[in-house]
Amino acid sequence: MSTNLTPENVAAYLQRHPEFFNDYAELLNQISIPHPHGGRAIPLSERQMLTLREKNKALERKLAELVHNGLQNDVTAEKMQRWSRAMLLQSDAAHLPATLLLELSQQFELPDVALRLWGLKDEFSNLPYAQPVPVDTILFANSLAKPYCGAADAKFDAVAWLPDAGRPIESLALIALRTPRGKGNAAESFGLLVLGARDANRFSDAHGTVFLERIGDFASAALARMVD
Repeated sequence: MSTNLTPENVAAYLQRHPEFFNDYAELLNQISIPHPHGGRAIPLSERQMLTLREKNKALERKLAELVHNGLQNDVTAEKMQRWSRAMLLQSDAAHLPATLLLELSQQFELPDVALRLWGLKDEFSNLPYAQPVPVDTILFANSLAKPYCGAADAKFDAVAWLPDAGRPIESLALIALRTPRGKGNAAESFGLLVLGARDANRFSDAHGTVFLERIGDFASAALARMVD
């Protein structure tokens, strides 16, 4: 009686009998299969070594990527600390918005930053950051559950708040500021922080917003004392 031998049968047999190549070790050097990158045929044992080398290289690349990302996160965290420290050291609330923007620009290499605040105490109503803001912009800020990241669409009035450096803004981050009493959309906003970039990929919707959310939290907590 003949047996219909198929590749599936062979694979199933070897899975059921992992000791097969212990009993027939010489087959590892006798069986030849195509080289993974073309060309000559190579022994199965050599193919296994090549596969292991490629897996090791992939793991090395992944490890290098993780190390790089870890170092980048450390650098960003240090910048956040220096920025937060500068705000804590500013005792005059009237100068706090300027300190916030200056340090944010310097620490994160962001020359294009702007800020608008509303609902402030009377003593701060004459600050340049308290200029009138369209109702639509305030409603938009209230609707932001997390920072906006993406193209610098002309529909955003806040783009006009950024200083004119002679080159167009390609990407934008908009961060709503809220008092610490509220969480997410639970509290109405009292300000909008605008970060612009000449690089279209600096603020992309494909990137995460964790650090931008932290910037919003710190800025909100620092500026909350100015709110009526």
